[in-house]
Amino acid sequence: MLPDAFWLGGGGGAGKTTAARRIAFARDLRLYCVDHYGYDHQRRAAPGSRTAAFEAMTYDERWHRDPAGLAGDFVAISRERFDLMLADLDALGPGPAVIVEGPQLLPDLVAPLLPSPAYACWLLPAPDVAAAGVESRDEAVPPGRVARDRLLVELIRRDAAALGLRTVADRNVLVPPDLRGAVDGAQRRRIRAAENAVALAQLRAYAADADLAEPPVHTFSCECERLGCGRDVLLTADAYERSGADAH
Repeated sequence: MLPDAFWLGGGGGAGKTTAARRIAFARDLRLYCVDHYGYDHQRRAAPGSRTAAFEAMTYDERWHRDPAGLAGDFVAISRERFDLMLADLDALGPGPAVIVEGPQLLPDLVAPLLPSPAYACWLLPAPDVAAAGVESRDEAVPPGRVARDRLLVELIRRDAAALGLRTVADRNVLVPPDLRGAVDGAQRRRIRAAENAVALAQLRAYAADADLAEPPVHTFSCECERLGCGRDVLLTADAYERSGADAH
């Protein structure tokens, strides 16, 4: 059975992760970031799937194509991954509500799961804002990425409007007040530690895939027992495994 959830989708560079973390930390909710499950979903992808075919491509084969083709691949892969996302959420088990965040949350996939439109939102910033958000990250921006993302934003805008779902242009996301958070500090600590473990596994898989000696430093969530704590800790993977993440 899926836990209670609020779904936060939108375009690349929209600030979804920042908004989702802010909400989850302030309300002591669980947080599911789709991008932290990328390598796990690759491993679980069905042979012959669009996901498997995309991962088998070289960098040039993936990215040196027209934006419409790139957008079509993203939509198809998002649809394939959605069942894996639902299985992940089901595996979380009972507990506080979950903020589910990621660009792969297409409106028509999410809509059947909503008790009402109030339980989802899509961030759709202006094109220049989204492009700046993508280009500000500490990573190379593949050719065609920004143009692809613009097409995806328009797709989401159209589909959300057709389904009567909410979109916003900034990070001022309103979440229903009835979403239940952690009951005490110990539960909050377990929640954040579990999320950090997922991020760590993604980092280790990325390092192996990119043939890096060590994963890049990462912003881990503070694992203290203070309800409402919104602090982060910037650590290497090894440092996190040695001592966990406590910003206090």
